[in-house]
This record gives sequence, structure tokens and C-alpha cells, in this order.
Amino acid sequence: MEKLYDFLIIGGGITGSSLAYGLSKECSLDIAMVDAYDHTYRASVGNYGLTWLQSKGYKNPFYAQMTERAIYLWKDFAKEIEEKSGINIEYEQTGGFHFCFNKEEFDKRKEKMDLINTYYKHENTRTIMLNKEETRELYPHLGENVFGSSYNKLDGYLSPGQLLKAQIKLCKEQNVNLISNYCTSTIKKEKDVYIVTSEDGRILKTKQLVLAAGLSNKKLAKQLNVDVPINPEKGHILVCQKVSNLKLLPSLDIRQSQDGTILLGYSNEDRGYDLSIEEDVVQRIINNAVKILPMLKDMNLIRSWSSLRIIPKDGKAIYDTIDSTLHVVSTHSAITFAPVHVNEVSKSILSGKMPDNLRDFSLKRFKEGVSQ
Repeated sequence: MEKLYDFLIIGGGITGSSLAYGLSKECSLDIAMVDAYDHTYRASVGNYGLTWLQSKGYKNPFYAQMTERAIYLWKDFAKEIEEKSGINIEYEQTGGFHFCFNKEEFDKRKEKMDLINTYYKHENTRTIMLNKEETRELYPHLGENVFGSSYNKLDGYLSPGQLLKAQIKLCKEQNVNLISNYCTSTIKKEKDVYIVTSEDGRILKTKQLVLAAGLSNKKLAKQLNVDVPINPEKGHILVCQKVSNLKLLPSLDIRQSQDGTILLGYSNEDRGYDLSIEEDVVQRIINNAVKILPMLKDMNLIRSWSSLRIIPKDGKAIYDTIDSTLHVVSTHSAITFAPVHVNEVSKSILSGKMPDNLRDFSLKRFKEGVSQ
């Protein structure tokens, strides 16, 4: 008899594995997760590994509050993942910076942070503005060309690769059927069953379907007459040589991994599905990084690459359940939101309905005539 899964998750990256881990923690149902070929567009390839609070949710209170909720979950979540899997995901909640190079940038940043701060439920969550001298107290290697910064003590970072490895291991231990090299070609629904076929002709059937396939969510959902308005955004990441621990607090411009590697980033370009390296963008990343950390000019650049991130039409994440059996998750904050995906979104998927605290992320907001 052909197997019928209770849940099938399409997408084996950070988001998909978070949901698979969460579902398998909560129930003993039959769950499968499929992942495509390595050459497919993967947001995880360009993930900077930040658990980031400041700047998320500008003019979007629900998004800011969801980020706040996730950040407060991260310490316990990291402990759970590491203890269960035996894998060090290298999570550190050190605090983090956004650097400003002139007064105009500083003032615009302050205005933005002041608004976001009003959305938070806890005063301890707020981002503060620091002048050059105050920034240097926390970032001793700071260059003279930095005017000031925004700083949030709850920001942090981890290793995306280690987190993915740990979640995959836990999924296996909790009897999730992991199917690799499965590039989904067609999806159709017959009666109450979703029939999913791969490019090489393999067929899987499931009662409930979870779309967590990054940019592929758009074309896959379309086959089920669901519009998921997401677009690619290209970003570059640069890798420098390993050096001794500089005790750098992370930023979007520079961070150091636990093995000493210096990472530089990141960028945002609207280039469609183009993955070519843009020399002018790389040079801008380097120039900004050297302004912040002048010692970088004497370090070797090892490699650079670009990847495509998932950006919904209005910048907010997408969480929706359709007819209680089709679940769509599209977000460019998979690392930051991992604890929420595991502990909240997976429970919502089991219940067949996204909760009220995620209602602002429904696909309904994109329909003409729906108020925002």
C-alpha cells in the first residue's frame, strides 16, 4: 500500500528543518521533509548567522514584537538544541552594532530606532544610540571614520551551518523521513490528499502540506491557485583570513566566527535571479568594513559569493494556513525566528490555524481592498 504522510514539508533549509523539528516534538504522526538539489537557489548560503533584533519591524509593530519574542527565546532554545544534538551551534548573545559614518546617517538611524522602540513590550529590548566614544568603549578597534552607532545588547550570532546540522540530526532522531535530492516539479490536490511529484518522477502523498521552500514557494503555491508574492534579493558575503579572537561584537558589516574567520557583508541588490559577483558591491563592502576596522586593510580576502534571499512584497514575513491543510511559510529571518518556528508556528500548523499573534502575516493582506 502506498504510504500516505500526515505532513510533508517541502524545503530542507533552516525554516523547513525548524518546522520539521517542531512538528516531530509535538506529535508522533508520519512526517516527511524533502530537500532539492544543491544547485537550487538557497537563502541559507548567504545567511550571515545573526540573531538580530534592532531594525526589524520598522513601521510594522507585529514584526517588531515577533522579533522581540524570538530573541527572548533564543538562550533556552540554543541550550535545548545543543544538549539534544550534541552539536555546538556557536550561539552567543553578545550585543550588536549598526555603524553610522556621518551625522545624517546617525540621525536617520535614531529616528528609525526611536519608532521601533515604541513597539516593544519590554523596556530592556530597546536599541540605544551611541556616539563615537561610547561605541569605542564596546568596540576598541573602531576606526576614526565612524560617527556613532545603534546598539542592542540582545543581538547575537551563531553558525547557520551548525544550526542546520543540529536540527537535521534531531529530525532524524524523531523519525522524520528526510528525502534528499527531491526537486519538486508538480503539486496537485485530489479530494483530501496532496500529490507531490519530483522532477525525476518520484511521487509522495500527504494529508497536509507545508511550503517552506524559500523562493520556490511562489511557483509551487501557484499550482494550488495560491499567490505568494515574494521576490529574490541578492546579497554578497566576503570571507577574510582567520586571525586571533578580536572579541568583535557583531554587526551587519563585520563579524568573527568562533574559529577566527572574519566575515564581511552584507548587501541588498534587486537583480532578479542573477548570482554573479558585482565588483562595485564587493568594493563598497570592503571600504565600509575598513572604515570600521582599519586593521582589515592588512588581511587577506579569501573568497566571496552571492546568494538570493526571500523578500515578501511588503517586507514582512508570510505565515498562512489555507483550508486547514496547506501551510505557507516565507521569511528572510529564518535564523532569528527559529525558536518561534519550532515552538509556536509548528503548533499552529498542527492545529490547522495560524494564531492571532501571526494574523498580520497572512496572505490576506495582499488582496486588494484589505486594510493594512
